[in-house]
Amino acid sequence: RTARSRCIVAAAGGERLGFSCAPWADDATPGPIFVVSDRTGEGARLMVESAWQQFGLKAPLQMIVRRDVPDKEGLDEVVLEAARAGAREQQPAFLVYTMASPSLAAYLAWRCDSLGVRYIDALRPLTNALGRRMHAKFQFSPPILAVSCGPGD
Repeated sequence: RTARSRCIVAAAGGERLGFSCAPWADDATPGPIFVVSDRTGEGARLMVESAWQQFGLKAPLQMIVRRDVPDKEGLDEVVLEAARAGAREQQPAFLVYTMASPSLAAYLAWRCDSLGVRYIDALRPLTNALGRRMHAKFQFSPPILAVSCGPGD
């Protein structure tokens, strides 16, 4: 099934009827969805694709993935890009993020609020729930940015 999939229903006489899975599928005007991560962004990307398919929209998913965003300056660039894209589309941009760093996640939320970019933290609710379930605390481990193994190491 893809975002452009159609539902097929067989009428009493076996005649196949095609229609949109959702009654609003023809009317929706989705804008770009930005996926941002300080790691690979794969988790958020898969979540967005999965959620998108639940709406039965004809319009293709416009997803922009920004991975390995390591700092506030990088986040500023992405949020500004999302705000500009929203202005072009004449609707607020939407940003889905999985920032392992709690401080970067908080900064990103603040920055989105300051520029009117809609957002959702796709990671924190899950890690919080898992922590409660396992009686454990989330431990952020910064990504390893470079490893060098030269001769004789």
